[in-house]
Amino acid sequence: MAAMLKPSTEYNRRAAIIEGLRAGHSATEIIRFFGYSRSTVYDVMAKYTASEQSNEDSSMPARKIHSKEHTARNPAVVKRVPNSPDLNPLDYYVWGVVERVTNKSRHPNVTSLRTATEAAFVNYAL
Repeated sequence: MAAMLKPSTEYNRRAAIIEGLRAGHSATEIIRFFGYSRSTVYDVMAKYTASEQSNEDSSMPARKIHSKEHTARNPAVVKRVPNSPDLNPLDYYVWGVVERVTNKSRHPNVTSLRTATEAAFVNYAL
């Protein structure tokens, strides 16, 4: 049973060390906080810094995980177009209300549905 848990435990240990390094903590701080052995922390740190160096040296783009994390931490990076029809969250609510109003009764033809939709917009109060 312990052999089955070892890979995930080792993975979690490495992930914790790497997150500590990304957060700017020194190896000594990570050793004291988690209680990991020095050799484990320094081995993971050496492999991590080597992989980061190879990513910086190569012509390949940075990992997508890093860019998503950076965007999540810095929401100012995402600039929202003020009147874009694709990015307006108010539209979701408005169309939900219009759909609810127009679906209260059955419409025999398109003209009836169009009239009900226009009436819903006219009667809609923000």
